[in-house]
Amino acid sequence: MKKNVDVCIVGGGMVGATLACALAKNSDLSILLVEAFPVNESRASASGEIQTSYDARSTALSRGTAEIFHQLGCWTLMRAQAEPIIDITVSEKGGFGASYLSAMDQGVPALGYVIENASLGNVLINQLFQYSNIQVQSPAKVAAISFQTDGVSVTIEGEHQSRDVLTKLIIAADGQDSELRAMLGIDVAYTDYGQKAIIANVSPDRQHQGLANERFTENGPLALLPLNNNRYSLVWSLECQAAEETMALSDNDFMEKLQLQFGHRVGQFIKVGERYSYPLQLMRAKEQIRPRVVLVGNAAHTLHPVAGQGFNVAARDVAVLAADIKQAYRSHHPIDNFDVLQGYWNKRRLDQEKTIQFSDNLLRLFSSESDVLRVARNVGLIGLDVWGLGKDIFSKHAMGAAHHVSVL
Repeated sequence: MKKNVDVCIVGGGMVGATLACALAKNSDLSILLVEAFPVNESRASASGEIQTSYDARSTALSRGTAEIFHQLGCWTLMRAQAEPIIDITVSEKGGFGASYLSAMDQGVPALGYVIENASLGNVLINQLFQYSNIQVQSPAKVAAISFQTDGVSVTIEGEHQSRDVLTKLIIAADGQDSELRAMLGIDVAYTDYGQKAIIANVSPDRQHQGLANERFTENGPLALLPLNNNRYSLVWSLECQAAEETMALSDNDFMEKLQLQFGHRVGQFIKVGERYSYPLQLMRAKEQIRPRVVLVGNAAHTLHPVAGQGFNVAARDVAVLAADIKQAYRSHHPIDNFDVLQGYWNKRRLDQEKTIQFSDNLLRLFSSESDVLRVARNVGLIGLDVWGLGKDIFSKHAMGAAHHVSVL
C-alpha cells in the first residue's frame, strides 16, 4: 500500500534541506525528503560519504538569505560559524579604478556572511530532524515516477528495500545533473564559460577584518571571501587548461602565483588548504514548473560564481515557494493546483532573470580585452565609488536587500 505525502523533495543538499524546513515550519504538511547520500543527525555516514552540497566550498550569504534562516530558527547556530563581510573591494588587475562598499555606509552590521558549506549543512540537517512532519529517506534514489489522477506515484529505492509513495507535489532539488529532471524529460540551456573554478582556503599574514575582495584579472575573476580563524575562501576562475596547470602546482608555487595575480593588498599568503576545482557554466532548465512538479536550486539554474548569488537566488525561490504552498494549504486550496505553482513562478521569474543577467554580464564585461571597454569599466568603478546612489543600489543588490523575503 502506498504511503501518501503532501510534498516529496528529491535532493537533501542546502536547497532541498532549506525547502523542507521552510515547508515544515508552522504547518501540518507531510514532507518526504529523498537523498542519495546517507543523512542523519551527525550528517556523515561511517564511510565519510557526504552530500556534495556540503563539500569543502564556502557560501556567501546575503543579508536577505540570513533573514530567511532567521525565520527558520537556525540563524543563531549558523551565525556562530559564519564570518561577517564588513567591506567589499572590487578592482581590476592593472587598472586604475576600484570601488569600495562598506557596511557602515549602509547602516548595517554586515553586508553579508561567509560560511563553510560543511558547517551550514550540519545546522540544516540537524534542523530537519526537529520536525515531526519531515521524513528523511537516505541513502535512496527515485527509480520511477508516474502521474496519476490523484498525484504523482514515486518509486523509491533504498539500501535494503524499495517502496512506492503517492505525493501531491514532487520537487527536484538534486543538483545541476538532476536525475529527476532527466526522468521528467525537461531540457536545459547551457552556456559553457570555458573556465574552471579553483576552490581553497588560504591564510594571510595579517588580519582580514571582514574584507571581501573581488579582483578581475586577464585570466579570470578572483574572489577572496573572509572566513573565521582569519582565513579567506578563495574562488579563482581560470581557463580550463590554466586551471589544471595551477591545480598541479605545489602549495608554495600556488601561493606565489596567487600573490602575483592578487597583489599584496591583503598581505602575504602563508598557507593554503586542500584545493578543488569544478567547471563553470550557466545552466537554465527550460521549464521550472509543470503540473505537480517544481525544479529548484541547481536543478533549475546554475550561475557563474563571480557575483556569489547562486545560493542566494535559490534561497529566495525556496522562501516564496514554501510560503505560497503553505498559504494554499491553510486556505484549503489544493497545493497541487497548477495556479499555485504558476503564482510562484510569476513572482520569481524576474528576480531570477535579473540575477542571472547581472552575473553573466559582469563576467563578460570584465573578460573583454578591448582597450575601450577596459578604460570604460575602470572609469565605471571610480564612478561607482564616488556616486552615492550607485553604491547604494549596488550594495543593496549584494546584500539581497532589494528583494522581498517571504514570511515563512
